[in-house]
Amino acid sequence: MSESTLENPKVGATSEGWPSPETRRVLDGMSEYFLAMDRSYRIVFVNRALEEAMPKGAEPLLGKSHWDLWPDMRGTIVEESYERAFALDLAVNFEYHYPKSDIWVSVNAYPHEGHLHVFFTNVTEQKRAEAERGGREALMRTLVDSMPQIAWASGTDMVPTYLNERWYDYTGFSPDAAFDLPACVYSEDLPTLNRMSLKAMTLGEGLQAEGRLRRKDGQYRWHLVRIEPRRNERGEVVGWLGTSTDIHDLKAAEEMLAATTDAVPNFIAFLDSGMLYRFCNRKFEEWFGLPRERIVGTHIRDLVGEAAFARLRGYLERALGGLRTEYAQWLVFGNGERRFMHATYVPSLHPDGTVAGVYAMIADETEAREAQESLQAREATLRFLADLGEETRKMSHGDAIIAYTARMLGQHLRADRCAYGEFEEDGETFVKIQDWSPSLPSLAGREFSLSQFGAYLAEPMYGGRTLVANDIEAEAPPEEAAAQVALGVRAMITNPLVKEGRLVAVMSVHSTTPRVWTPDEVSLVGLVVERCWTEIQRSRAERGLRQSESRLRQLLEAATVGVIVNDRQGRFTYCNPPLLTTLGYTKEDLAEGRLAWSLIQAPERIASDNRALDQLRASGSCEPYETELVTRDGGRVPVYVGAAFIPDESGGGVSGAAFVTDLTELKAAQRELEAINQELDERVRSRTAELLAANQALETYSHHVAHDLRAPLRAIVSTSRIIEEDFGDMLTDEVAAQLRRQVQAATRLGQLVDDLLKSSRLSREEMEKAEVDLTALALEARQEALAMHPSSQVTIEVQEGMRAKADPRLLRLALINLVENAVKYSPQGGTVRVGRGEDGSVFVSDQGIGIAEQYFGKIFEPFQRLHRDDEFSGTGIGLSNVKQVIERHGGRVWVESEPGKGSTFRFVLG
Repeated sequence: MSESTLENPKVGATSEGWPSPETRRVLDGMSEYFLAMDRSYRIVFVNRALEEAMPKGAEPLLGKSHWDLWPDMRGTIVEESYERAFALDLAVNFEYHYPKSDIWVSVNAYPHEGHLHVFFTNVTEQKRAEAERGGREALMRTLVDSMPQIAWASGTDMVPTYLNERWYDYTGFSPDAAFDLPACVYSEDLPTLNRMSLKAMTLGEGLQAEGRLRRKDGQYRWHLVRIEPRRNERGEVVGWLGTSTDIHDLKAAEEMLAATTDAVPNFIAFLDSGMLYRFCNRKFEEWFGLPRERIVGTHIRDLVGEAAFARLRGYLERALGGLRTEYAQWLVFGNGERRFMHATYVPSLHPDGTVAGVYAMIADETEAREAQESLQAREATLRFLADLGEETRKMSHGDAIIAYTARMLGQHLRADRCAYGEFEEDGETFVKIQDWSPSLPSLAGREFSLSQFGAYLAEPMYGGRTLVANDIEAEAPPEEAAAQVALGVRAMITNPLVKEGRLVAVMSVHSTTPRVWTPDEVSLVGLVVERCWTEIQRSRAERGLRQSESRLRQLLEAATVGVIVNDRQGRFTYCNPPLLTTLGYTKEDLAEGRLAWSLIQAPERIASDNRALDQLRASGSCEPYETELVTRDGGRVPVYVGAAFIPDESGGGVSGAAFVTDLTELKAAQRELEAINQELDERVRSRTAELLAANQALETYSHHVAHDLRAPLRAIVSTSRIIEEDFGDMLTDEVAAQLRRQVQAATRLGQLVDDLLKSSRLSREEMEKAEVDLTALALEARQEALAMHPSSQVTIEVQEGMRAKADPRLLRLALINLVENAVKYSPQGGTVRVGRGEDGSVFVSDQGIGIAEQYFGKIFEPFQRLHRDDEFSGTGIGLSNVKQVIERHGGRVWVESEPGKGSTFRFVLG
């Protein structure tokens, strides 16, 4: 680093002038690497050791962010420790392995006046030395595990005939003492060793077991006991050889090692020179689903599978050759699972330098690798989609868009065919409009039906689901697979596109050989078919717009309504021929810019035109209004004008459009119509006066007739009753009966006269609607009905809380007629109910004789009766009056009934 660099506070020192020259000399004299950073992690100083270690010196570092230079340290202990140092203003110390350079550094960082001073020491060699020492220690444990310390020999009965000196030294027994196994074996382990001996003698094979042996100091220690058969030349077992190795310390060490490595998230194992597992941590148990005891002693090929073993065998053999080896690659294990494994094999050596085995440290980096590959794939996909969109947006014809998209997608996926088709309205038939293939015959223009492909392809299409086939012959039914193979297809992605619940298009990518499609490839096909369809619709819409514009111009040219388009200054840029003709101008006048609103405005109409203009500016349009336009020769034309701004893309009005209707003929017609209407009004007033006078005369006449009829009827009734009372004893039965019939007929005639007068008044009386208590009116009707039929034993039930908006006098009359009618036709002891149904209608029901359906309409007509007077009295006017009252309210009345099951009369008010 040059002196000028150090003296430049912007690149070689902090803003406070640190370091001083003396401090700089000290830092530059250190063998450790040193750098200083400000709070934003911008490097402001590096010492000479770090400068010389960098290929391009200090210049590429100074002024740069630590994370820009080493982004892969983000999210590691480096960032965590630096943040802790700044936040707590405390020194931090940690070790970090930088995988790119495979070096270990010890880091000490000290916060100082808003900066962080960081010292780095390369401890890679120390780490490797520690690993080698660990390997030698593990080897010693393995050697202790297999080295026989106590040896013995026996006959076929397993009773020792020889014990080596180590036995006596270990147990403290005298060579003269008899062999006593129970005396030196822990009592709980004795059954295990006895079962092993019995099994070995039964099978004639060597076995081993663990048990605790009492040492001469009285401590029971774990031993590994092995027995092997001793055979003669004929292979017959003639005795047994055994060893017992003290593994007490080894077991304790293994338990400690297992506890330590079980906490590590990576795979850790030791394989001997025969590639057999001799140790593994819990991660192996979890991954392979086997207990540690099953894994230890297993060959690596049997555990990981043939495919994975074939990939890693070379690395393992290299490590067994004494070389530290590392690999990172995809492996397919025996269970078919594909994982990305990063492994380091470190050889472990015997004291004589030969390789005892290999320590394997393995990290499963599948998720990180998949994320990296997915990110790369997404970036490539985004670039592909961006390029595709940029090119297709330039195209105006759908066929060109399809052809280009199919070719680009097929080449991007390295497929053998890419085809796009659109569905007919039936959602069943589709045509392969365009396809691309470097080698297969084209399907363009061919028509297909989903049903011809069978359920394997059709069902996902009908459901709008993507079909992904990696090997059609293996996955599809034979007949359906044969149909696809005939088209040259062995693997495919077929993505249907559904819009508003209907199949509209499909994109299909084919491979002539089996192929495993990735999720990103499947997703890309879905994105492309969506974009392709959208671009096609856009091109069609634009073509349709151009055609619509042409048709619109033709319509405007032929329209009878005038159309004006003007610029901001009010000059006409378009005026259709009908309006030009009305105003007396020509197309040449329009083309030369001689037409404007100011030229055709009537002076006295400027105020109303300006009000419309203000509304137009405020809201973008104005309500149509009447005005007058000035023609070329000075004449006036009455018109009806509506206008709106035509906005540009930013929303500001740049021009206006107006529609002008010539009202000349309409005004003339209005004047003629006004004259006709005035004449009709005079005629209506005259005729109304005549009708009022006639109605008044008719009402007066009706009253006179009723009065004149009542007098003789009263005389007939009175005279008949006097004769019956005074001369009753002298009258024969026949004469008395005739007198009674005469009284009844006269009474009925009087009632009929009264009902006719009521009916005539109903149509003439003024209605006064108000909120009425319908329940109260029904109770009054009940009282009236019972008074009319004093001998009746009918119960009348009235629902509480009923209200309505009606004329109370007329509604009361209707209810009295309905309730009286129900009482009259009800049997003794029956019940009449008045209430409101769930449909809102008011009902009056009885339990009477009922009515046949064919009479439902007839009973509401005047004078229509279904029974004789001697059965049920009445005039036949009551229900007619009810209908008249309800209809005057804008409602309707009807009956529900069956003979013998009573009747229910219902009505609703308007």
